[in-house]
Formats: sequence, structure tokens, C-alpha cells
Amino acid sequence: MQRWYISKTDWHSVKRGLEKSGMNLLLISGLIVSPEQPWLAFNIFLIVLAAFFLTLFVVIGWVSLYFARNDLVTFVELAHANTVASGLWILVSAHYLFKFPLGYDILRMVDKGIFEYDTKLNQAEVQKIRNTERLYTNTFKNFYRISLVVIFIILAIVAPILIRIYVGEERKKIKQLNYDLPVPGLFPFYTGNFLGFSCAYLLLITEIALIFLYMSAAMPFLFFGIFEMVAQLRILKLSIMNLKSRALEKYQRGCENLSEAQLETLEHDPNYERCVKESLKENIRHHAEILRFFNLYQNLTSTIYGVLIGVSMLILGSLSLVLTKTKLFSFETVKFATFFVVELVVIFGYCLMGTFITEVSKEIPRALYNIAWFNEHEKNKKMLKTFQFISKIEIVLKGNGLFVIDLQIFVQIVKTTYSIFNIFTNMEKTDIQI
Repeated sequence: MQRWYISKTDWHSVKRGLEKSGMNLLLISGLIVSPEQPWLAFNIFLIVLAAFFLTLFVVIGWVSLYFARNDLVTFVELAHANTVASGLWILVSAHYLFKFPLGYDILRMVDKGIFEYDTKLNQAEVQKIRNTERLYTNTFKNFYRISLVVIFIILAIVAPILIRIYVGEERKKIKQLNYDLPVPGLFPFYTGNFLGFSCAYLLLITEIALIFLYMSAAMPFLFFGIFEMVAQLRILKLSIMNLKSRALEKYQRGCENLSEAQLETLEHDPNYERCVKESLKENIRHHAEILRFFNLYQNLTSTIYGVLIGVSMLILGSLSLVLTKTKLFSFETVKFATFFVVELVVIFGYCLMGTFITEVSKEIPRALYNIAWFNEHEKNKKMLKTFQFISKIEIVLKGNGLFVIDLQIFVQIVKTTYSIFNIFTNMEKTDIQI
């Protein structure tokens, strides 16, 4: 229980972090657990409910896969659904067992603010960067959640109707499975009558709703973390490019009627050099806080990205195989091709985020190199060199700490998937010729 404990002061900070980030669904989904009633009772109830349904459907999925082992199309369809359910079961278990406190730490950091400068210079540009980040985050969050609602409606209502229309009796090869459900499966009770089918349908829809609840809470939070770091890196770059202007503002607090045109006469002023040094130290502290935020984010999400990309790769491989076996323009081909495109788009999104944060982090050493460092005091030059060396350590998003998540790995995944498709297509043509 120590892992779950959070003090009242820290919890108020977490709540403010949820409000600032707009990620209140983390609390509703139970990914962040409140120590206050009635939220605590609701969170525990939802966690127990999710554990029961996820475990139940993982077991049902694997048993159904065993019965479908001789029917490739049904096997791949079941494998697709069961891989998603099993992946989510692993991620939720890992979250509550190992990653749970990290969510509190990140939200407390969001509440306090990663870093605030004590100068007023460039406040308009800083606010513009933050507004842009908030706009992108909210746009993605709303679009993603609306998409999940649409997909849920399709699975819950449209899919059973299409199955009734397009799936003939010849496709229902395995008697133990019910093919009339959105996802065919074997249940521990008879589903051939209305009561049994209704119970199975209700259980399946509840499972899908829980999966979508977790996805609608977690994915926007992952996106928010990336864009928060991007915004902070751009604010850091802006402050580095205006290093001397910030130092001048600090210097002018004790003097009047000074302008930037008088900088040349201040180069050897000890008080001005101290202001430059303080401004540079602010940049170094800001960069250190960004790295601390990234390390928290990476520790929390590394397993998530690793499992999500691994699951998507398995699904793409199996879909490539089944697409070589189905008839062109058939209901199965359209369905599996849609799944294939969705998985590609999902992986592309993860890889694009990884590339984006890495490329933005590379702007910091370039900004340091482009400032007028050659006229600085020797001590400030040494500090600049040290800062530039540290800033060259790129912020790289990794899956399970093993592989880099960027567009290069997306290209590799596409090439591998295409190779699998080609191999099985050629094998199919060879079998026909024989």
C-alpha cells in the first residue's frame, strides 16, 4: 500500500496538474487513484472490474485461438483482438505494480511548472509557444476521443449488422465459436439462444468500452507529455537566443536609462558579467528540469511504447499473411485491409512523435553555438562549453529501453511487412501453379 500512498498536499498538487493538463480522464479511468472519497471507492471498483474483464477475455481469447487454429481468417481476426486485450492486460498490470507513482510525479511537476524565468523579456513569444502546445494537445485529444466513440459505435452496432449480411454460413466453420458477435469467440455458456447471445454481447461490449476508456485516458496523456517537452525546449531555445537581452534586463534593475546599444561598454563590467552568468545558469537549470521531466516520462511510458509497437508489428505481420489468402473485394479483405491501414497510421504516429522530440532537442546546441559567445568572460565561456556538451545528448524516445522510436524504425516495419506479404503472395502463386 506504500506505493499507492500520497499525502494530502501532494494530492492537491496532482489535482492541479490534472486540471492544467486537461487530463481529468486519468482520474476517471483509475490510472490515477484519488485518496479522497468517493473517488477512491470508484477507482478501486473500476480497477477490480477492469481486472476481471481483461483477465476473462484474455483467457477466452486464447481458448478461442486454440479452436480456430485450422481456420486462418478466423485465427487472425481473433489474434488481432486478443493481442490488443493481452497487451492492455500487461500494460495495466505493469502500471499498477511498477509505474504507478510516476504518474503522480509527472503531474506534480506539471502543477509546479517545469521552469519559470525571472525576466519579463519575450513573454509574448513564450505565451504563444504555450498556446500552440495547448491547441495541438486539445485538438489531438478531442479528435482521438471522437474517433474512439465512432469506432465503438461501429463495433457495437454496425459490425453485428454487417456480419449478419455478409458473413455466410460457409464462413462459420468452427461450431464452438459464435460468429455473430463483433469479435467471434467461445464463451463458458451457451450463446445460441437470445439470452445467451445477449449476455455474451453485453460482456464483449463492456470489455471494448473498458479498453477504449483506458485508451482515451492514456493516449492523450502520452501526446501531452511530448508536446509539453517540445514547448519547453522551444522556450529554452528562445531564452538562449536572447541571453544578453535577459542579462541586460537583470542589470537594468539596479540602473536606469540603459539600452542594448550600450552593451559594448558593459562587456567588462563585473555586475553585467554576473548577470550574464545568472542568465546562463537559468538556462542550464531549465535544461536540467526538461531532462528530469523526460526521464520521468520515459520511465512511465517506455513499456507502453514497447508493448504498443510490438503488438502493432505482430498484428501487421498476421494481417499481411491473411490478406494473401482472402478474395479481392470480399468482406474479409475490406475488413482486414482497414485494420492494416489503421495499424500503420498508429505506428506512424508513435514514430513521428519520437522523431519530433529528438529533432527539437537538437536545436538547443545549435542555439548555443549561434549566440555571441566569443566576447564573453572566460568563466562564462567555460560554462557555455559545458552546457553545449551536455545539450548534445539527444532526447531519444525508446520502447522498453531497447529500440529507438523514430521514423527510421517505421520504415523498417513497413519494409518487413511488405516482405512478409510478398513471400506469402509468391508462395500462394507457386501453390496455384503446382
